[in-house]
Amino acid sequence: MELISKVIVIADAARKRYEPSLKVVLKDGSILDWKEESGDSSYRLTWEGAARMTYRLCNEVDVPESLASALIDEVNAIEKRPNIESLISSICAATLDP
Repeated sequence: MELISKVIVIADAARKRYEPSLKVVLKDGSILDWKEESGDSSYRLTWEGAARMTYRLCNEVDVPESLASALIDEVNAIEKRPNIESLISSICAATLDP
């Protein structure tokens, strides 16, 4: 939950649609920077395909299927939520060591 207060989302009108940019500043001051510039072709995915991919990826890193399902459910309900807190909780549950 501590991570939520550190996330800043900034809309950049100069970026084209489907060409997001992510910048992560780590505690040591180093910066991770990523930009998608291939357009919308890399975003064409059905919900079913995305869910299958989530299960497959979670299985590869030993995330229990129940936690993968919870993550999928949270993403599916994201438009109904007032914030992303429950989504972040699902991500943390699936990725943090117990």
